[in-house]
Amino acid sequence: MAEATYTKLDIAHEYLDTAMQLYIEKRSYFSAIHLAGAAEELFGRHLPKDERISTIALKAQIGFQVLESGKEVEYETAQKTERKKALGITLGSKNSVKHMNDDGSDSTVTIDPVVEARNWIEDALINLEKLNLPKPKNYMKFVSCRNLEAEH
Repeated sequence: MAEATYTKLDIAHEYLDTAMQLYIEKRSYFSAIHLAGAAEELFGRHLPKDERISTIALKAQIGFQVLESGKEVEYETAQKTERKKALGITLGSKNSVKHMNDDGSDSTVTIDPVVEARNWIEDALINLEKLNLPKPKNYMKFVSCRNLEAEH
């Protein structure tokens, strides 16, 4: 293949389609998480920050943490005090499968890779839909597969 220029949207689209294919084939779920997470991030960068699913999820997680603590806190204060924990929760599965601390203290991951792959694919799809981009070729197969799983 000769060198060429590719848009990040085209790359994200390929990542998402491949993640869906892996999910449909019930294999390589960690790769699906990584690819779908990258697609979600790339699609999100083309949206205003407040419209990105990751931003919405982060704000919801911060709100939940504040509510759960029972404290009355101003939004700005909550953003500062709860943000790191909320980021760990909202991005934890994606980051845990692709990063590792220098000291190796996180050499294992405890997640349900099937659920996480599906969630990251769905998050990427939300950003894709907000951009009014065409659905990946594996979209209908993914939806059918997801719906069949929900029935069982």
